[in-house]
Amino acid sequence: PGKETEDSDIKIEEVELFTAGAMGREGKISFHAIVGLEEVAGSDASTDFDAFVGKAFVQINDLVGPAGEGRLNIRAGQWETGALPFLNQEQRIIKAGYFARSSLNIFRPDERAVELNGSIVAPEDSYLPTHRYSLGISSEDTKDDDRIKGFYSTYSLTIGEALSLGALFRGGMGKTDGADTSYVKYGLACELYTGPVILTAGFFKSDNNSGPTLDNYLAEAAIMPFKRFLLAARFDMVAENDRDDAVQLSLSSRYNILSNMYVMVEYRRLTDEDGVTGGMEEERRVRFFLVALL
Repeated sequence: PGKETEDSDIKIEEVELFTAGAMGREGKISFHAIVGLEEVAGSDASTDFDAFVGKAFVQINDLVGPAGEGRLNIRAGQWETGALPFLNQEQRIIKAGYFARSSLNIFRPDERAVELNGSIVAPEDSYLPTHRYSLGISSEDTKDDDRIKGFYSTYSLTIGEALSLGALFRGGMGKTDGADTSYVKYGLACELYTGPVILTAGFFKSDNNSGPTLDNYLAEAAIMPFKRFLLAARFDMVAENDRDDAVQLSLSSRYNILSNMYVMVEYRRLTDEDGVTGGMEEERRVRFFLVALL
C-alpha cells in the first residue's frame, strides 16, 4: 500500500551574487563569477546555509579575426557546458529545471572544462544565418573520485533573429569500480519567435553503458499578451523502455516591475511512478520569485 504525505512551507532556498567584466582596452580578457548561499537542512530539522561558487571562468577573446567579433575564443573554469544559446538554464522563463539537464545530464551546471567557442555574426538586414559553436573537454567526477574523460560540442544557427536551430553532442570514456561508464548523448532543438510568442521544442537521447537509455521530449511556449507581463507553459517527458514515462508540466507567470526587477509565480507538477528520473513519484509545487539585478 502506498503512503501519501503533504508538506507546505515558505522559505528562501538560495541567494546568489554575481560579477562579470572585461580587462584590457579592447576587452581581450573577460571573466564571470557567481557566489551564493544555498539552504542545507540540518539533522535537527533546523535550516542552515552553505556558501558555494557557481559559474566561474576566464575567457580570452578574439584569438583570430577583428577585435570584438568573437570568431574564436578560449574559455577555462566552470560553467554550464553543452547548453545551446536559446536552450539553457540561465535564459529560461520557467525556473523548473529541464530533464535534459537533471536526468540526462546533456548540459551540465558548473562543470570544469576548457573550451573553444565562437560566432560568425551575419550582417544586419541580411538573410544569412548567424553561426555559433563550441568544442570542449571536461573533467567529470564519479563516486570513487575516478575521472571520466569527457568531451562535448554544440552548434546553432539563427536566421533573422526569428528561427534558431541547434544540435549538441556529448561523449565520455572511463571506468568506475571496473565497470564501463562510457556514454554517448545528443540532442536537437529549435526555437521560433513569431510576434509576441516564443515556441521551443527539442529531442534528447542518453545512451549510457552503466545505465538505461533515456529519450527526452520537450515542448515550451511563452507569450507576452501585453507589455511587462509574460505567460509560459512547458511539457517535459522522459521515456525508458518497459517503464511508465516521467512527465513534468510547468506553468509560469512573470511581471517585469523594472528593467532589472521582476516577480514570478510558478506551478510545477511531476509524475514519475516508476522513478525513471530518479526523483519523487509525484510532486506539486508552487514557487514565488522576486529577482533584482544590481
